[in-house]
Amino acid sequence: MKAPRSTRYTRWTRMVCLVLTLLFLAGCSRPPAPTPEPEPPQTSVEPSAEEVFAAASALRRNERNAEALQAFADFMERFPDSPLGDDARLAIGKLAAALNRLDDAAAAYTDLIGNFPDSELRAEAYLGLGRMRYDQRDYASSWVALQDALDASPTPAQAARAHYHLGAASVALRTYGEAISELAMAAAADDPALAKKARDLLGDVVRDHLDAPQLDALSHRFPAVYPGDLILAQLAQRHRSAGNVPSEVDALRRLAAAFAEHPGAATTLERLQTLEAMLDTDPTRLGVLMPLSGPTGPIGRSALQSVQLALDMLQRRHADLDLSLVIRDTGASTETARNALHALAEEAHVIGVIGPLLSQTAEKLAPLADKLGVPLISPFARDSQFPLLSRYAFRNSLTDAMQGRLLASYATQRLARRRFAILYPDDAYGAALADHFSAALADHNGRVVVKAAYPPAAQDVHRAVRRIRTETYDALLVPDYADNIARLAPELAYDAEAGVQLLGTDGWNHSEITTIPAWVVDGAVFVDGFYADSPVPHVAAFVSAFRDRYGAVPDLLAAQAYDTLMMCAQVLRTGARTRPELRDGLARIRGFPGVSGVTTMNADGDAEKVLYVLSVREGEIIQINAPAFQHPDAGDPVD
Repeated sequence: MKAPRSTRYTRWTRMVCLVLTLLFLAGCSRPPAPTPEPEPPQTSVEPSAEEVFAAASALRRNERNAEALQAFADFMERFPDSPLGDDARLAIGKLAAALNRLDDAAAAYTDLIGNFPDSELRAEAYLGLGRMRYDQRDYASSWVALQDALDASPTPAQAARAHYHLGAASVALRTYGEAISELAMAAAADDPALAKKARDLLGDVVRDHLDAPQLDALSHRFPAVYPGDLILAQLAQRHRSAGNVPSEVDALRRLAAAFAEHPGAATTLERLQTLEAMLDTDPTRLGVLMPLSGPTGPIGRSALQSVQLALDMLQRRHADLDLSLVIRDTGASTETARNALHALAEEAHVIGVIGPLLSQTAEKLAPLADKLGVPLISPFARDSQFPLLSRYAFRNSLTDAMQGRLLASYATQRLARRRFAILYPDDAYGAALADHFSAALADHNGRVVVKAAYPPAAQDVHRAVRRIRTETYDALLVPDYADNIARLAPELAYDAEAGVQLLGTDGWNHSEITTIPAWVVDGAVFVDGFYADSPVPHVAAFVSAFRDRYGAVPDLLAAQAYDTLMMCAQVLRTGARTRPELRDGLARIRGFPGVSGVTTMNADGDAEKVLYVLSVREGEIIQINAPAFQHPDAGDPVD
């Protein structure tokens, strides 16, 4: 019996589905794909020596010095036999030096030199080693290394550097001749910066480290080439400083002849001409430069009279004294005075000049005296800086500072006074003496307890007197002139009665002082540069001769002018024949027994004098320090 249709259909459907399912499963069951073979392992590639060296060099170019130093050290460890070994060692030396690792730098340079005998870098290594040893202050080893650099076939630039550093090492070793030679070669380098450094260092050596004999020897090694010009110029300066004019002239002549184009040629010729004129000096002629006309003519003529008297007295005593005077007037202008000094030095060829007198003229002429090389000896120029303005300027004069020092010393040491009052006129003279006295007391345990100024001419002194009376003092300085002291007498009487020591300056040394009642001024002490009634024999002889010849009593200026001629004659009689010799002889004067005080020239060309210490006794001015003038040579100052 057949199955129903619907049942057949269902079976058919199930069979189809089964077949399809089997077919699908069959399609999904493919054989597995073959397993791929494993790739062979990759082999690592080492960088070459050139690549490692290049990497280290790149670090160096980028100024990464510490990293570069390590990179080159690694290179040497990895490639000990590389042809670049000498380059690496040189690089290590320079990098270590830049990092201030001097021992490492020196070791690298030494390694290169010792292990690469044929390297072209040996000269550079020696240079580096020389620098390291110099920086380590091992100057001898530095010098040896730098010499080795010159023996290692250096390039011109390397040779120039070696010469420079050899020069520096030689300076450190104080072998200055070698330093000059090496630096002269470095100064010719094509490198402008190095050449300048060499010239600068060479100039320092010539200027600061070589004396005249060394300079003279070197000048013959470089007679017509650099640095011969520098050496001769410095040699001339050395001789000038020593006052050796003939040797200075010789150096300048050689400089002018061999180096006519050097930068200072014009100055050299000018100086040479001046010195040659100086050497053309007549040692028997002495100039006198005074104001002989115009308002100051009387004082100039008085000073000239004393100079002429001194020369006549000397020539009567010493018939062999060949000396004459060439007299010129300074006139009333500085220009006239300058022209007169030129004429005395360049036309009359005098060996020295007495004068000028006035402070302003003296200060204006001091630079010219220096330029002409002619000594100027002023017997006055009291209120000026004249002797400080030239090595050829001298002053033989009483000064305010000199008075202040002597008064302070005498009042504290001889009179045992400690507390001082100063009553002074409000003018230049009074103020200057008050200041100098105050300053000098500080050196002698004295003290100014009060000071007061009154109007010049002492017309109204009451306010100033009231001021000083507010303090207690045991000495009173009144730096004024005798006529004003007489006006002050009533006020001074109070101090005299109280036992106060009266002190005065050179203005007191006048007969008007003796018109003041003796009980007021007796015992007063004052100082001056000259005292015509001195009992000292050579002073009395001068006063007598002056009075006999001119019918007058000499004053301070006359005494100072007289002494100035006497001092010049003394130096000339000892053999001075040139202006520098006269200058040097004047500078050496010690204890000269002058009528204007026992005189010594100090280092500034200024006179230091044992002044006259004077006092009033029973209405008379007397000298109370006469024994100080009894010099062994007092009978004749030029014997």
